[in-house]
Amino acid sequence: MPSEHAHQLMTNDGPMPRIDSLLQRARTYTNTGDLPQAVIKALRPSDLTEAEEKLNSLKAVSDDAHYAAMMLYISDGLQIDVPSSDTIKVYYETLQLPLAALEEIQTKILQTYRWNRFPPIETFRAAYHSTKIYREISQLESLTKKIERFLPKD
Repeated sequence: MPSEHAHQLMTNDGPMPRIDSLLQRARTYTNTGDLPQAVIKALRPSDLTEAEEKLNSLKAVSDDAHYAAMMLYISDGLQIDVPSSDTIKVYYETLQLPLAALEEIQTKILQTYRWNRFPPIETFRAAYHSTKIYREISQLESLTKKIERFLPKD
């Protein structure tokens, strides 16, 4: 599968959004002190705003209806009984998973879970922590902290 940048070049979707470009350049630097001066000098307050907006949109929590649909899908795929509405509520209140990650979570669970009962909460957490969305959220949180550190204070 081509990278997002390669996809944009192939489909002429235009240039990569600035925050994605910054994320790509900064993601290899785990220490803020390691950021190249060119990246630091290029930072603007709008970069922080853009990173925070993207982070908030990725972290947007799904509602209980989405959880119910996911649990129905998982139950059907595993050929087990659908959990009660009280169980769905407990999973929803405990997990608070981002909507953007639900599809990947349910796919991972169906591919790996092999028991004849509904997967426990920890299985959902493990599936979430192995998703692309989780990694992207982690990277954006790190980038946001880096940007905050190097932007001039008012």
